[in-house]
Amino acid sequence: MWKVIIADDEKLICRLIETLVDWEKLNMRIAGKAENGLEALQMVRELRPHLLITDIRMPGCDGLDLIRQARELSPDIEIVIISGCAHFEYAQTAIAYGVGNYILKPVNQAELNKTLQKILLRLEEKSEGGASRGGGQTGPQRLREYLIRDLLDGRREFTEEELAQNYQFHVQGRCVQAFLLKLDLDGGELGGPARSIIRRKAEELFQTTVLPVCAEGALYLRDFCGYGLLSYPDGDRDRPRHALRELLSKLEANKSLFGQVVFTIGLGRPVRRARELGESVATARLAADERLIEGRGRLLEEAPAAADIPRQALLNRYTNLVYHGIEILDGEPLRLSRESLRAGVLAVPRIRGQDILELVLDAGRIFALRAGAGDMDAFQARCGQRGRARAFPSTSQRCA
Repeated sequence: MWKVIIADDEKLICRLIETLVDWEKLNMRIAGKAENGLEALQMVRELRPHLLITDIRMPGCDGLDLIRQARELSPDIEIVIISGCAHFEYAQTAIAYGVGNYILKPVNQAELNKTLQKILLRLEEKSEGGASRGGGQTGPQRLREYLIRDLLDGRREFTEEELAQNYQFHVQGRCVQAFLLKLDLDGGELGGPARSIIRRKAEELFQTTVLPVCAEGALYLRDFCGYGLLSYPDGDRDRPRHALRELLSKLEANKSLFGQVVFTIGLGRPVRRARELGESVATARLAADERLIEGRGRLLEEAPAAADIPRQALLNRYTNLVYHGIEILDGEPLRLSRESLRAGVLAVPRIRGQDILELVLDAGRIFALRAGAGDMDAFQARCGQRGRARAFPSTSQRCA
């Protein structure tokens, strides 16, 4: 059996963790419980556990020191942090020590058990010749992630039989709906450790909050977006929608772990045929872009029809002002170019978020070319990653 040590200076927390889990079912046993970091470190040294569950703040040797020294003693040890300290800096340091499992108090039983099941799979995969008993559960999830990746990479035509056989994703007799989980930054950069925290937490919350109300589903995270597919019985659309709203609420509740990140979900159009999956993904993107109009931190479902935009006239005036400002090395025409574009865009009735985004990217390309900056791929990637949703005020701000 896999040996587990629980370290927390609160005895009640140790007992709670012990009772929330069916350890025998996970082929685990609690080898020891420690009330301070020094005691826990001694147990790690003597018992060589496979898993350490620890708080961050403890007397004698705090959780971060314990993790660092436990890693030195046993590089392969799995570690779960359970703490009331929702501090981004703590989480970043823990990630640097190779810890990706960070659970906040009060401990949620479903979240704890889901985390332990993932750790069990990793332990069994690492063990020599160990067969993963959970492979039958994770295999379909992995195949469904491949389906999302194929959709994002441009493949649009599928048959119901192909989805079932190659991806273990079933459409017949069900509704299928794509969604887009979008991350926007309120300032600064989002480094690798922070992204790793968000990825793990988003996956855990998706599995405990959304998957239980669906027949099938998957979430695939790429860069600053999470793309998902949900399959559920026709006529049962409200439960997945409520679950996605709950997912947003729980991500917001964990916000102190992530830094200055705002989450928005764009929900695609429900479809019933395999060949319509691409349409659902496309409408999820359109809905997520509506955060530029409606505001962030919400579940957005519908984007209006494309508006009639005087695109060329707006860009011509912007280009002239940019060119003039660069020519005379004066910042005032550049400021006017931005204000002119902003005013022109906001004057268009029922403009879509995607229309705003495309205009901003076109304007950025024009500026970069006029200024002699040649790396357009880097420019567009940066526009997609930072501050995009703050380019224009929301509808409520505009009406204020």
